Amino acid sequence: MVLVAYATKHGSTENVAAEIAAVLAAAGFETQLRPAAEVRDTEGFDGVVLGAPRRALAKHTWLTPVTVALFGGADPPKRNRPAGRDARDWDAIRAWADGLRSALDVA
Repeated sequence: MVLVAYATKHGSTENVAAEIAAVLAAAGFETQLRPAAEVRDTEGFDGVVLGAPRRALAKHTWLTPVTVALFGGADPPKRNRPAGRDARDWDAIRAWADGLRSALDVA
């Protein structure tokens, strides 16, 4: 089973995590999508995908990721920016998630 955990303020990272979980599930992996704040341990999982702002992850020097990717984000709805600005590249997100199959294939 693969845990897809995320930390998000306005939902952008949660959307990306949900898409990654969907791609992995379509490839045959059993997945669980959960907010990172609810994860107490990773026992029982064969792999973990963690989505969070890059600065938040850099604080944890004990993390040793197999792969890291930046996907951009979307502006929160109430910010003083053009409406609908979304820098996420969904094709790149899906391709990256699809590429995880070999790293997560523990069978």
